[in-house]
Amino acid sequence: MEDFKGVPGRLEYLKTVRGVRIYNDNNATTPDATIAALRALSSKSQAPNHKQIQNPKALNANRSTLNTGAKRIILIMGGTDKGLDMSKLVAEIPKHCKAVILLKETGTDKLLTEFPHLKSPLIKGVPESARAGVVSSAKEAPHSDARRDVVVQETLKECVDEAMKIAEKGDIVLFSPAFASFGRWFKNEYDRGEQFVKIVSKF
Repeated sequence: MEDFKGVPGRLEYLKTVRGVRIYNDNNATTPDATIAALRALSSKSQAPNHKQIQNPKALNANRSTLNTGAKRIILIMGGTDKGLDMSKLVAEIPKHCKAVILLKETGTDKLLTEFPHLKSPLIKGVPESARAGVVSSAKEAPHSDARRDVVVQETLKECVDEAMKIAEKGDIVLFSPAFASFGRWFKNEYDRGEQFVKIVSKF
């Protein structure tokens, strides 16, 4: 199952880097599609792969990365607002994600205003200006000892770089935008997906 790459842009497995699996779900342009991706990968992250099952020593050595209570997904999302209701997705994110990296766009503005409304625990790392709907970049956010759970970045490359900094062995980096691709950075949905694949190929 882990070796199955999937359909391009739809929960497509790209590669594993330092024990971190990277998935391209670029075609997810609605909150429901991203919810489906989170649920699918959460169930995948809770099960040992076939190599570990065949090798008990490897299974025991990697048991910390197979903790069923752990949230293993770093979600990269954001894009152009289509006027869709994000409340279900915002409520779902804390169930599956250890961090969320948001691409700065109109949909991101809307999403950030909904986090405090739903009292999501993932809001704790976002600066006050972002909570009020004014998007701040990760560079502008105040530093603290606790790792921030929500980060806003200007470009897709910065989003991927930030996700890989946060990711630990056994984690999953999932690109599942939940928003449209039209905006400052992409010609269309296909261009966005191709840019993500190209960025990941450099790791």
